[in-house]
Amino acid sequence: ALSRRVLLAQPPEGRWLALAATALLAERALAGHAATPIAHLASRLEVPAPELRRALRPLLDSGVLKERRRGDGLQLADAEASLPVGRVLGLYEERRRDVLPNLPPGAAHRLELLRERLACVAQAELGTCTLAELVAPPVEEPSDPGEARGSAPAA
Repeated sequence: ALSRRVLLAQPPEGRWLALAATALLAERALAGHAATPIAHLASRLEVPAPELRRALRPLLDSGVLKERRRGDGLQLADAEASLPVGRVLGLYEERRRDVLPNLPPGAAHRLELLRERLACVAQAELGTCTLAELVAPPVEEPSDPGEARGSAPAA
């Protein structure tokens, strides 16, 4: 599960921080917690609460997360199983477009093409992955490829 702590040299980028926070919210929802205080999330993710709040702003603005009375905590707006990981990450990709108009036209065009290609790769790799799949316990892969097919090991 996500309950194990890992020390980070630097805080993660906003969209990854937001994805980690939504995964923790999904995990806690599955454990029966209605809402989670932002201070608790910030402590678990080892980032200052104001930084986490800034990182979560796109999720709050879009309605993916909802905040119970300020200070009471955050929760996922929909069932944790239904939220695609791509939707979380996609909200941050849209915000990054704001920097392109400030670049020279050639650079802006090439960066936009690169951004589109990266988005296609991300979508192809993520597929329909949801938060529920993200927080599910790992499935052990068989060490012998023959086991996966159900065949008996060679003697």
